[in-house]
Amino acid sequence: MFDPIPLIIWVATLAFCLHWLFSAIKMKVNYEITAALGIFLYFTAAFIGQYFTPLFEHLITMIIGIALVILGFFIFISQIIIMKRLGQGENWENTTAIIKKGWFKYMRHPIYFGCALADIGIIIWIPSIFSIIMALISLILCFLSSHWEDKANIEKFGTVYKEYMKRVKLWGII
Repeated sequence: MFDPIPLIIWVATLAFCLHWLFSAIKMKVNYEITAALGIFLYFTAAFIGQYFTPLFEHLITMIIGIALVILGFFIFISQIIIMKRLGQGENWENTTAIIKKGWFKYMRHPIYFGCALADIGIIIWIPSIFSIIMALISLILCFLSSHWEDKANIEKFGTVYKEYMKRVKLWGII
């Protein structure tokens, strides 16, 4: 039986991501463009991927996948809150300070890392060919966004950010 709820949620995320994407294109910010596309592909993998036949179904992989998705979203949301509180800009995206609290003291881009964990969780939780392809592309876009945002932060903060880059790895492990 066809369940329309995932499709309805996907359409809502499509609207949000298109708005974000068009704003990023207008501002010509590469890392925002790839981030918007990555988030859209993540939700596509999660909500549309359910309609495709999974390659395998095991309770343990579902539990691990769901746990990674939850952990990824926790990191993503908690670090956005930290950026809003400590970023000192007009909004969290236009921060005027390098954040060094929370997960930011362990990795430069915990928000993208959270998205990447959620992507890996989707691959494990909903292992259809469609979901795997969408989530892998999203994962690559998260990685590209991290690198492009580093370049923007070097332009914005200069040597202070370069020193931060020497001390703190991209995603803590990379």
